[in-house]
Amino acid sequence: MSDTYTANQTVTFTITSGQMPMKAKKTLERLVGMQTEVQRARKLLAKRRRLVTNNTYIRAGKRWTDRAKVTRLADTKKGASFTLQVSPQIMSDLKSVEKYLAAKVN
Repeated sequence: MSDTYTANQTVTFTITSGQMPMKAKKTLERLVGMQTEVQRARKLLAKRRRLVTNNTYIRAGKRWTDRAKVTRLADTKKGASFTLQVSPQIMSDLKSVEKYLAAKVN
């Protein structure tokens, strides 16, 4: 599959398999998280957590924070699609999970 795209191309990937090892799933989460929409949502969520959701209280004269649980914004289910600008830095990551992806050059 890596012969269908090269560096500096915009490619849409679709996840074709739901069953995969944990390390492949983490790699896909990292790749999906590189999208602009996901990065923006993470930034807004971090701001909301900092201002609203996290519980800050005084304990022993110091400020302590009870943090909210992590929210996974990157969807790695079968059939999910994401678009990336492929760079040379992520080519090895794409090659490691290419059997779980279908690629279409835009």
